[in-house]
Amino acid sequence: MTSLIAWVAVDSVGPSALYFASDSRITWSGQTRWDFCKKIFSSNSQPEILGFCGDVLFPVQALAQITSLIDSGCLYEESDSAQEKFMKIASVIMDIYSTYPAPHSAPFTIIHGVRLGEGNSTKFEVRKLSWSTDKRFSIEVVPTKEKYDKADPKLLIALGSGKGVIKNIEHLWEKSDIGGTSRAVFSSFCEAVNSGADICTGGAPQLSVLYRKGVGRTLGYVSTDATYFSGVIINNNYNLNHINFYNSSFEICDPVTRVRKDGAKRQPKPKNLKTSDFMQNRLGKEF
Repeated sequence: MTSLIAWVAVDSVGPSALYFASDSRITWSGQTRWDFCKKIFSSNSQPEILGFCGDVLFPVQALAQITSLIDSGCLYEESDSAQEKFMKIASVIMDIYSTYPAPHSAPFTIIHGVRLGEGNSTKFEVRKLSWSTDKRFSIEVVPTKEKYDKADPKLLIALGSGKGVIKNIEHLWEKSDIGGTSRAVFSSFCEAVNSGADICTGGAPQLSVLYRKGVGRTLGYVSTDATYFSGVIINNNYNLNHINFYNSSFEICDPVTRVRKDGAKRQPKPKNLKTSDFMQNRLGKEF
């Protein structure tokens, strides 16, 4: 399984960004783990981002194919609505899954985020495609409108085996003096991933975003001792100047030194935050 969330950031003008975040772990039977799986995808040509949870083998292949189709320009018409785009994505996934070996089938969920308009007129839509052994394929629109009507970002959705841990910890952060901010959402997610409370969740957090303008963007993550991009550890030999990297406090960081960038806003941990039970024995530790 995995942990997967989506949230919308809202400022005084309206919705300003849509974020997807996930962990990086694959878990097999016998508790064998691997912590470097890509689970969040961004289009390089369209304002779209995607993510998955549940079974890994099929979704990770399917979303790589979907993003290639999107970026090639052959999947959509220019006039397609957000719903029409999603239905074309769903149709491709259903078609290729129809030949997938039944013995290897396992439940999964794919989420798709898209931006409508640009600038101050921006809106975001999120849809979900799920497969399960009993319901087969199902499609759902994730409500976002009510989030726009409030001057704070809240979780749109939490999915995967770690969703209970995510919601419990996010609730504590929402009650703190920074509740209702994007950093509260992301910091609580990082705490959930780092807590170890869900054995199927782990590795580095992954993060993608849609802003008011531009295409989907994959963001980097830094811990105290490593720098990550799409769940992969990267080193100083990479060209990192065009990518924003964040730590668990949602501070923009230098990917080489892994400390807050000069001029970047400091994001201190709230003083009135209650430490979750999961983290009582992990204080001072960070993935």
